[in-house]
Amino acid sequence: MKNVKRIFIISIILVGSAVVFRYWALHQFDLALSNLDTKEVSVTAKQNTQTEEKIEEEKVVKLNTPELNFLFPTKGTDLYMGCTYKVTLQDVASSSIAKIKASLVDAGTGKPLGPVTSGLSAEYENITTDINWAVGNFWPGEYKINISYVSDPEKIYRSERFNVMKFQNNLTKIQKEDLCKKTGWIL
Repeated sequence: MKNVKRIFIISIILVGSAVVFRYWALHQFDLALSNLDTKEVSVTAKQNTQTEEKIEEEKVVKLNTPELNFLFPTKGTDLYMGCTYKVTLQDVASSSIAKIKASLVDAGTGKPLGPVTSGLSAEYENITTDINWAVGNFWPGEYKINISYVSDPEKIYRSERFNVMKFQNNLTKIQKEDLCKKTGWIL
């Protein structure tokens, strides 16, 4: 009987301590929030957002700048996994592009897919205007292609958003080839 009383008393002390700590922590949190100037926080957050947007705009050069244009794929183009396409670029300054890095980027998350997954090699050398791209196997959705010169990796050129889709399961090989041809497929 003595042990039951001791266990009960220790349990009461532990539960009471937890309740007191909870109220103390909530009170400290309320004090911190009441001392926080909301105007200052919102102005600082707005300034940080504007600064980040400016940095992003400086870092990313929009499509169809005078230096590099994407002729294919264009906005809203439908591409199919398993097909091979020519990503057509136009460098206004020269007839060939020395060395570039290319990556496929998920338009929603902004995260690049790896070269094995996307089917788009990481680096290309001495291309004239086209990159042959065998579309890999990944989640269907909207994507963009990012390209940067190896000599100037800070400047990134982005294509417009295009769609990558999977074939329906019930299609024959001939039907798949026809869909590839209709969407710009190359042999």
